[in-house]
Amino acid sequence: MKPASTPDGSSAHSPARKVLHGIPRVGFFTGGDQCPEDISFPSCLAAALRYMGEDYPWLQIHEHNTDWRLNYAYAEIMAASGMAFSLLWRDGWHQDNADLMFIADPCEVIRRTFEHVGYGYEIIQKQGRPDDEAIMRTRIKREVDDGRPVLAFGVIGPPDCCLITGYDDDGQVLIGWNFFQNDPIFSAGRQDFEERGFDRRHTGYGRVSWRHRVLQDSQPDHLVRRVRKTPGKRHWL
Repeated sequence: MKPASTPDGSSAHSPARKVLHGIPRVGFFTGGDQCPEDISFPSCLAAALRYMGEDYPWLQIHEHNTDWRLNYAYAEIMAASGMAFSLLWRDGWHQDNADLMFIADPCEVIRRTFEHVGYGYEIIQKQGRPDDEAIMRTRIKREVDDGRPVLAFGVIGPPDCCLITGYDDDGQVLIGWNFFQNDPIFSAGRQDFEERGFDRRHTGYGRVSWRHRVLQDSQPDHLVRRVRKTPGKRHWL
């Protein structure tokens, strides 16, 4: 059973702040005995599924003279999405060469992944209207209020996947885990982290975007995934 969500600092009926606790942290490898999870979309989805009660095992392996814990959820999603077998070719070496989110149509990767794990999803994207930010804020708050973390792209740094696990100031502040939250380039001089390590970002909606420099112009400016259970569907490799 997933941990209960809590208002975390505000009254039980206040809509101004809510944080979902117990969601596994995601990020680049910094040490420890857990195998690295350096591709953001599978790692974020694996964390969301574990929080929502999916019982994936942890595998004990021994490699490089070290005992490791392998997150089976991450490994399975890497395989189901095709990211475990991908390499993008272009001039020079780039850190995102293994990330299928930067192909011409990443929506197909996402569709196949969610079909495999047995969950539905919804894509929320900018429409170029003045009320885009208000719509996104309302939808993100609704999902968090219902106990579901949101997968979003580009809140901090590059347009990589991250987890929105809460909000503050009636949605003006986004709270969550991001692969770049401790990167000196994007966090220099910042002190606004939650007590448990969650990142806080004020009015981050303008940065939640696909960059046209890595996708064709016809791609959406913003994708947010809403995870919800599809009854009767569950697949294992």
